[in-house]
Amino acid sequence: MTKSAILILSFACLVGTGAAAAPASPTDAADFTALEANWLHAIAARDTAKLNRILAPEFVDTTWNGLTQNKGEALEHSKDYGAMGQQKLSDITVRRFGNVAVVTGLNSVVAEGGPQYDVRFTDVFVLRDKRWQAVNAQETPVVQAKIQASPASQ
Repeated sequence: MTKSAILILSFACLVGTGAAAAPASPTDAADFTALEANWLHAIAARDTAKLNRILAPEFVDTTWNGLTQNKGEALEHSKDYGAMGQQKLSDITVRRFGNVAVVTGLNSVVAEGGPQYDVRFTDVFVLRDKRWQAVNAQETPVVQAKIQASPASQ
């Protein structure tokens, strides 16, 4: 068999072995909801030791305002956070891809002395040494847009 035939056959086997997401079990949903809550608590408590365990060395975050930060920057910034108010996680969805999990959800924040706002998030975790670590995160503020009726529907 030629080298190119072996490469094509190998690629076909890899593609066919499943990059599809496994359905999340109730345990997955509960475990990742708890992990997300622990992450928020560590940020609020400025617990850099706990954050250091949660965040993988190659962690990258795209923040709510479009800036990016790596693990070192995230740990440094966590020392400067002011009062964060109450936060409530909801709408948690977990998709597993073997040792990778993609978690999406909504974080509703009631700022101390301020209004409530919602932030949609996507976090990617990798299972290493029998624990999940975040390798990527992105937060997007939810903006309540006014929907105007089109002239045709008036």
